[in-house]
Amino acid sequence: MSFAGSGLSLARSGSPNFWSLPAAQASLSSISSGAVETVLAPWMLSNPDELHNTLAGLVRIAKSQIILLQGAPDNEATQLINAVARSLPIAHQGLLLDSASGYLTHHGFSSISLQRIHATFSFPEEDISQRCNAAAEFLFSLWHRDHAQRKEAVEIVSHRLRLLFNGREHSIGFNMVALIATRL
Repeated sequence: MSFAGSGLSLARSGSPNFWSLPAAQASLSSISSGAVETVLAPWMLSNPDELHNTLAGLVRIAKSQIILLQGAPDNEATQLINAVARSLPIAHQGLLLDSASGYLTHHGFSSISLQRIHATFSFPEEDISQRCNAAAEFLFSLWHRDHAQRKEAVEIVSHRLRLLFNGREHSIGFNMVALIATRL
């Protein structure tokens, strides 16, 4: 499975019935209704105002299963970025997943489950300054690549990372929750 840069991009993983949609997807309209057995949708729910449109597209193309990946409450990466980015912060993941669960249940996905995923980003740089800078650049590029004050924000995140890396030398938590919705 692979994700492309920006815009709509689909990636197959061995099976013609499994599609992965990247977080930066623009539109699901190019995919036929019921064309996909299982849809993996990582970080597609970022804005409560667009939630229903995004979910409607996923429901339309998925035959049997939708898997949504969103941040867990203890996701250190989103906490670091939200603390410094003033434009479009990452919305509360619990609210998004709860709303998605209700929507999907209402639209025929009667089996809904949540699973916790423990994940980290690792940065191998030995020099702590280089590690902090590399991690800050990477994290900020995930959601705010074109931020007007990117340079200043990256610097602030880099300083905050020094504290984090004191406890765990080379990793930043990126814990997620998978909402698995199945049509029965």
